[in-house]
Amino acid sequence: KFNLSLLGFCFAALLTACGGGDPYDAGAHKTKYVAQASTFVGNGNYGVTDGTGSNVTFNNPTAVALSSDGNLYVGDANLVRQVTPAGVVSTYATLGTSVGIQGIAIDSNGNIYVSEFSNRIWKISNTTPPTIAVFAGNGSPGLSDVSPVTFNSPKGLALDPSGNLYVADSGNHAIRKISPLGVVSTVVSTVAGTGIAGHVDGTVANATFSFPAGVVADTSGNVYVADTVNNRIRKISTTTGNVTTVAGSGAQGADDGTGVAASFNNPQGLTINGKGNIIVVDTGNHEIRTVTPLGVVTTLAGYGSSGLANAVGLNAKFNAPMGIAVGPDGTFYIADNGNRMIRLLKMIWI
Repeated sequence: KFNLSLLGFCFAALLTACGGGDPYDAGAHKTKYVAQASTFVGNGNYGVTDGTGSNVTFNNPTAVALSSDGNLYVGDANLVRQVTPAGVVSTYATLGTSVGIQGIAIDSNGNIYVSEFSNRIWKISNTTPPTIAVFAGNGSPGLSDVSPVTFNSPKGLALDPSGNLYVADSGNHAIRKISPLGVVSTVVSTVAGTGIAGHVDGTVANATFSFPAGVVADTSGNVYVADTVNNRIRKISTTTGNVTTVAGSGAQGADDGTGVAASFNNPQGLTINGKGNIIVVDTGNHEIRTVTPLGVVTTLAGYGSSGLANAVGLNAKFNAPMGIAVGPDGTFYIADNGNRMIRLLKMIWI
């Protein structure tokens, strides 16, 4: 997995990616800073059983998002499930009977946005009880920024510091934006992508993607994209207005390295930590990877094969993980889809 010439650099990058400090300040007799995987909630069985810890069952956990009060929200088939910091799971909202939730984001007011494969974006208000309403999309597949607004299999969602909601409009091979005003007919726009699958860097008007699945925005408003079928991590710059490839050769693989020397396999969920590093759920490799601003890719956990193992680093195992969120303490919450669990990754010294 690790190229010897990059080993020292990657170790430093790993520390930076996960909020680590001085690599020489490890504490007495501790020399490695590693990711420790554990199971937060779920027992691996199919179902929609609410409860605590290992008494909980999930059906199809795909997306996760953290609210400011520390509660985790999980997209689970047609349900939004709430998980408290103590691991108590309840069903928070139900969206129809045949909805396939693909993405979740939470704004600064605690409102929840959900994307689903029936070509709609929903808003669940932070009220008691919550109200559920269509935020954007009329349910028909299409690519229209004017009324009636249409999407095509929207997946990942992300909010930028200004409250704009970004949508990985997977079937349209495009990144869409909905302004915080919420008046759908006037504020939906296509940020990048022509509607045709491809891999072209350049201006947002000419750039192409192939079934993008994950999006995340940094503190400057730059948007990063898990360009799934292209097996690349892309960046939409707010400064230049251009799309660039941050990492990934385009070939399926699990190579660590810098820029195009690295490879991915069906990357999907993205999050960003306090250091500005992108954490990638590399679904096809069953791994969690990190990408620094300079495009240096390292593997935090997992090692290319599916399974279930609560262990350290490359000894940990996941099964087709999809969504990811990061807490203020640097803990990662992962929708481990194939294992039907919510897993944790915490950085520790050993």
